[in-house]
Amino acid sequence: SMRLSRLQMVIRQQDWLDVLLKRINVKFEQVSSNNHQTSAKHNKIIVPSVLHDQSQSLIDDVYPGNQLMTITYQRISQQFLLRHIFYMLCPLTCLLSGYFLFTNKTTAFFVIAPLFCLAVTLIFCRWLRWGFAADKKYIYLRKGLFGVNYYCFPRYKVQQISFKQSWFLKRQQLATIGFVLASGGQSIPFVKEKTAYA
Repeated sequence: SMRLSRLQMVIRQQDWLDVLLKRINVKFEQVSSNNHQTSAKHNKIIVPSVLHDQSQSLIDDVYPGNQLMTITYQRISQQFLLRHIFYMLCPLTCLLSGYFLFTNKTTAFFVIAPLFCLAVTLIFCRWLRWGFAADKKYIYLRKGLFGVNYYCFPRYKVQQISFKQSWFLKRQQLATIGFVLASGGQSIPFVKEKTAYA
């Protein structure tokens, strides 16, 4: 059991297998304990492998009026793709390709192309899943890769907000915003500066 006052956040989880089987894991996270070992065991309740209607019923029971599955999520900026693919992955791939061609390691060179395609696919899936939304009562986050996780927490549970900008993000008028709750933190990168301030 968990007292409602201790509940910090609800997470609706689906990995790729859950997506295929149309099953959902619902996690209820409460205030973390100071003792890390105790915290890991007792700061959450997990209801595994339930159907969509069952998961929604569980979430509605603790957070009535939530729009976790109906609200429109905003995607993070496409600069996420630009930075990770063109500024980081492409230069690294070119350097490795050049090295393998120069040293006549043609087998290794032909391995790089499929690995590059796989990495691009993973980065794109990550960007596609990442989203955020808010209404008058709750803040909603969406993350994932092949599966997808949805996070919902009441606004009043937020204890601290962080606003971070690197040189790269500031030039693009973007920011990373972080929410600190008693159960831990959540962050959203590559958000438009004005949206992050709002």
